[in-house]
Amino acid sequence: MKPPVILIIKTGSTYAELKSEQSDFDAMIRKGGGECNCTWKVKPVANVEPERIPNYQGIIISGAHTSLTQHYPYFRGMERVVEQIIEHRIHTLAICFGHQLVHQILGGSVIVNPLGTELGVVEIMLTIQGLTDPLFKGQGGSRIKVYASHSDIVIKPAPDFVQLGWNEISEFQATRYEDFLYTTQFHPEYTKNIMALYLTKNLELLAKQHVRNPLYFPATETVLKNNKARLKTDLMIQNFINLIAEGHS
Repeated sequence: MKPPVILIIKTGSTYAELKSEQSDFDAMIRKGGGECNCTWKVKPVANVEPERIPNYQGIIISGAHTSLTQHYPYFRGMERVVEQIIEHRIHTLAICFGHQLVHQILGGSVIVNPLGTELGVVEIMLTIQGLTDPLFKGQGGSRIKVYASHSDIVIKPAPDFVQLGWNEISEFQATRYEDFLYTTQFHPEYTKNIMALYLTKNLELLAKQHVRNPLYFPATETVLKNNKARLKTDLMIQNFINLIAEGHS
């Protein structure tokens, strides 16, 4: 049997400095997947052909530096993509902006977080459903550390999505629809070095948020110190790929 084909839908790009050093979001995702027995395809969101979605065994929708508080010409096309994903029950992982995009398409609501931008290594709590979900296999408990970089949040999830993880900044850090469509507000593809650049680019924002709301946002020095390399977030990508492989066997 041929290895599963996984399509990465790129909804945006990272900072220019990271593109030159680490390449873009799609390369981060492929690297996070480890030595998987799969074939990767990458398409910018505007070039995805909805009618070809059933040809893929898995889909990963990337993050972006944009906001769903604006309108994008590709939105109608992505509505058709999500329809195909659900109709054909294609294993899908939607990350950060992708998480927000899927929920908005399916009837949820996305807003600019009034608390501020969640940036750095943050702790999330897994729900009972999250604790037993194969996506979080190997995380070692109900409280896990993840890499975050987002200003918008899902304030109301789409119907029939199960909450898998949450924290005080974002109630819906991870969700699942049935057993094949996953979304994460955080970035399982990030590493310590990637997060370090995001923090360095936003030091002024971190300082302002701490002064304005120290209850939710620690001092800049603490945020930088908390950027650890021992996180297991890439394991989630590998667990997701295993789910695809199991469904493809």
